[in-house]
Amino acid sequence: MMVTIELPDEIAAALQASAKARGISVPDFAQEALAGLLGRTRQPLASRIQEIWKDMPAEVQDTLPADGASQVDHYVYGSAKKES
Repeated sequence: MMVTIELPDEIAAALQASAKARGISVPDFAQEALAGLLGRTRQPLASRIQEIWKDMPAEVQDTLPADGASQVDHYVYGSAKKES
């Protein structure tokens, strides 16, 4: 199905900017956004993590432990670090 809609300039600009930031076309971005609003998409975990990280300042990223994934119990629950 094809749908044509008129958008105010500021919404059209935001749509284009968001699509560009995600590296996808405007129609693909609009389709994903509408599907998400309708509760019909499940975004892959890696994509969700990338979205979170893109807005995180580099100075905050630099404070995160390099072994955070392998030592999650230590950082989250305070248990002793596992030997690697």
